[in-house]
Amino acid sequence: MFDTVYGIILIVTEDQVFRDHKTVIEKWLVNTPVDEPVNKVKTILRRVFGEDAICKKTGDSHQLRVKHPLLKDVPGFDPYGYLSIPVHKGQRVKGIYLKRIAHAAMIIYEANQEEKG
Repeated sequence: MFDTVYGIILIVTEDQVFRDHKTVIEKWLVNTPVDEPVNKVKTILRRVFGEDAICKKTGDSHQLRVKHPLLKDVPGFDPYGYLSIPVHKGQRVKGIYLKRIAHAAMIIYEANQEEKG
């Protein structure tokens, strides 16, 4: 995974990415805010699910969709690994969906840890 800072490309491992956003994800799990700006949510989605994680969906600008193979067959998620996130008035994501994103992030992180361990 790559990240850019002032035009310099940095190679970032998945563990570093998760640690950088772990506080936000933990906040969403434990003390869920009422809502968050869509740009912040998109940043977290790209970091957790990958740079190209947000699926393009024609005709509906008020919904984000991400896909990850580890979410297949997990109760509460789409059977194909999709997670749909409604965007309120095209600007904010409500807390209940932030909690779902955080739950998905933890599933992915834990699966990656088991794979490494």
